[in-house]
Amino acid sequence: MLRILVDNDFNERILRGVQSRTEIDAVLARAVGLEDKPDPELLSWAAVENRIIISHDLQTMPVYAITRVRGGQPMSGLILVPQELRIGKAVEELTMIALCSDQGEWRNMIVYVPL
Repeated sequence: MLRILVDNDFNERILRGVQSRTEIDAVLARAVGLEDKPDPELLSWAAVENRIIISHDLQTMPVYAITRVRGGQPMSGLILVPQELRIGKAVEELTMIALCSDQGEWRNMIVYVPL
């Protein structure tokens, strides 16, 4: 089961769709007090908690993730979903990821969906 941190800007309809098809351990950034925190803090928290981040932030989040990896800091994984991607397609892609991979495969990985 994948452990996920859902970025504050992520469409929760997508999350609910994935959760209806497979089991994932997902927490919302705002539920753990990270709603107003900058990307580096989210990445740090996710690394400590061993959670892959899913986000619509295609601009700054990957830059900070790459900086962490290049700096030798742990990064549990980052899955980026364009906001303009249809909800059904996003649910399909994330469900496939959840069903076909395990937590350890995502370490230091940045993936854009659709795959």
